Amino acid sequence: MLKIKNILRIKIINLLLLFLCNVILSNAQNNVDCFTKFQLIKMQKSSLNDMREFLNNEGWSFDGAKSNQSFNYFDYYLNYNMVQWGKSRYNNNGNLLLYNLNNKPNIIIYQASSGCFQELMNAFSSNSAGATKVEENILSTSFIEAGVTIEFREYREDYSIKQYSILIYNSLALQQEIKKERDKKDALIKAAQETETKHQNIVIEADILFNSKRYEDAKLQYNLANQLQYNSDIENKIKVCNDAICDKIISNADNQFEAGNYESSIISYQQAISCTQNISLVQNKIIITKNKIKENKIKEKLLLADSYFAQNNFEFALNEYNQVLTFDDQNISALEGVNKINYIKDILYKRKTSVFSYQKTNPLDYSSFNNNLQKNLNNIIEKRKNGIINIDLTISFDTLGNNSSLFKLNSSSDIKYLDFLNNGINFNSLNSYKLGGYFISTRELINIDLKWQTERLYFKSNSRGNRTFDHSEIDNSIFTKFINSQNYKYGQYTFEVKTKTLNSNNFTDIKLVKYKTAAGPASALYSMLLTGMGTLKVTNGQKGWGRFVCFIVSSGLAIGSKLYSDQQYKNYISATDQPSIDKYYNSANNSHKVALISIAVTSSIYLYDVIWVFSKGIKNQKETKYLRKQLKQGPIEIQSQLISL
Repeated sequence: MLKIKNILRIKIINLLLLFLCNVILSNAQNNVDCFTKFQLIKMQKSSLNDMREFLNNEGWSFDGAKSNQSFNYFDYYLNYNMVQWGKSRYNNNGNLLLYNLNNKPNIIIYQASSGCFQELMNAFSSNSAGATKVEENILSTSFIEAGVTIEFREYREDYSIKQYSILIYNSLALQQEIKKERDKKDALIKAAQETETKHQNIVIEADILFNSKRYEDAKLQYNLANQLQYNSDIENKIKVCNDAICDKIISNADNQFEAGNYESSIISYQQAISCTQNISLVQNKIIITKNKIKENKIKEKLLLADSYFAQNNFEFALNEYNQVLTFDDQNISALEGVNKINYIKDILYKRKTSVFSYQKTNPLDYSSFNNNLQKNLNNIIEKRKNGIINIDLTISFDTLGNNSSLFKLNSSSDIKYLDFLNNGINFNSLNSYKLGGYFISTRELINIDLKWQTERLYFKSNSRGNRTFDHSEIDNSIFTKFINSQNYKYGQYTFEVKTKTLNSNNFTDIKLVKYKTAAGPASALYSMLLTGMGTLKVTNGQKGWGRFVCFIVSSGLAIGSKLYSDQQYKNYISATDQPSIDKYYNSANNSHKVALISIAVTSSIYLYDVIWVFSKGIKNQKETKYLRKQLKQGPIEIQSQLISL
C-alpha cells in the first residue's frame, strides 16, 4: 500500500514539474513571430499544401520556387525542389526554405533572426543536451527529437540572412542523399580523371603529329581532345593547323599552277577561300588562274583556227575565230583572222569577174620593177642629151597565175631605145598573187611619156650683179646662189641644164661646165694702154675710174703747162725791154716747173696702176684656183633630179 502511495506521489510530482516546465517554456516562447519546436518538427513531415496553408495563416508570404541552395549547407547539390516563404520585412524574422520531392522526407531550413534562433536553441536544450561541433567559421549544435534532427548553425563571418540557420531533416534520409551525390561526384571525378588522362594522351599524340607537320591528322586529334575537354591552347593549335593546312592547299595550288594544271589549281584555290585569312590574295590568284585557262583556250582555238585557215577551210576557221571572240572580244589575232576570211570570201566572190591592182597585191614586186625601170630610163637620159620615149607597160596575171605582161613603144627619138628597153624591162621578175591558195587576176598599167633636152646657159657676174645671156624658164636663183657661194664670184659661167618631163612631172639636172675670168695679171696690159682700165678689169668695175681721171688731169696739166711755158719762152726771146723780159722769163720758168711736176705725177699714177693691176690679177687667180681645178676633173654637179614614177 505504501509503495502505491509513493508511486502516486512521484507521478503527481512529475506532473507538477511538467506543468511548471510548460509554463516556463510557454513564457520563454512568448514571441509569436518565432516558430515553436512542435511546429518545426511537424513541418518536416507536412505536405507542401499543408505548409502553405499553415504559413499563410501565420502571416508568412509565399515567395515561390527558388534556385537550389543545398550546396551552401550540405556541400552537395541535393536532388530536391526548393520553395521559399518570407516573414514581413517589418518583423525581420527571416525566411523558411522547404526542400521537397515526392517520396523523400522534407528538409526545412529556417533562416531565423538571432532572437528566434536563441529561443529555439534554449527550447531544445531544455530537454536534452545537443551535440555541438565547431568547424571553421561554423558553430553547429544538433538535437534529435521524434526521429528528426534539428541542427542549429551559426555562420560567424557570414552576416547575411544565412547567419542564423536552423536545419530540420531526417538524418538517415539526408545521409543517403548525400551519399548518392558523393558517389555521383566521385564517379564524375573518376570519369573526369579518365577523361583528363585520355585527353592528355590524345594531345601528346596530336603534338607529335603536329611537330611532324602532319597537320590534317594533328587537327583530327586536337578536335577529339577538345571534345573531351575544351582548352583555349588546343583551340589555338587547331587554328595553327587550319592555317598550315590552308597554306598547304595554297602551295599545292601554286605548284599546280606552275605545272600548267590550271583546272586543278583553281579547285584548290577555291578550297582555300574557306580557310585563308587573306581572302583577297587567293581571290586574285583565282582571277589569274581563270585568265590563264581563258588564255589557253584562246590559244587552242587560235591554233585550230589557223590550221583550218591554212587548209582553206574558211567556215571552220571562222567558227573557231568567233569562239575566241566570245572569250575576248578584242582579241587582235581573232579579229584579224575574221577580217582575212571575210576579205578572202569577198575576193573569191569577186575573183570570177574582177581584176585587182597589181600594185596593191604585190607592192614589193611592183616597187622593185618600178625601181629597175626608173634606173634604165635614167641611164638612157644620162647617155643622150635630148630624146623622146613614149611607152605603155601592162603588168598582167590571170587566175591561173600566167604572166601575160608586155610593153609597147609608142614613139621614140632613137630606135635603139627599143633594144635598150628590151634588155632593161624584166617582166619575169614579177610574181603572181595568191589569196587563200587561189590565184587572182591582177593588172597594172604604166604609161611612160618622157621628154628631155639639154641646153647651155651663160652667166656673167660683175659688181653690178649676175646677168644671163640666154633666156631660160629655170629659176635664176639656183645659179645666183651657186655663183655667190664662190670665193671669187666674178667672171663668165657656162652651165649645162638638162630638163626632163615625165608624165607632166618636171625634173632638172644642172652642171657647171666652164668658167672664165678676164681679171688675171694680163689685165695689166689694159693699164699700160690706158691707166685705170686694168683696175676696172681686176675689180670688175668697182675701182679704176678715179685713177683714170687723175691720170687724165695730171697729163692735161703737164701738156698745158709745157705749151704755156714754151709760149712764154718765145715771148721772152722776143721781148725788148727789161720788165717784159723778166715777166716772160718768170712765167715761162714757173710753167715749166708745173709741167715737170705734172709729168712726174702722171708717171707715178701710170706705174702704180700697172703694178697694182698685175698684183690684184694674181690674187684673183688664186681665189678661183679651187673652182678651176674642179672643172678640170669634170663638170660640177649643182642639182641632180632623177626621174621618178
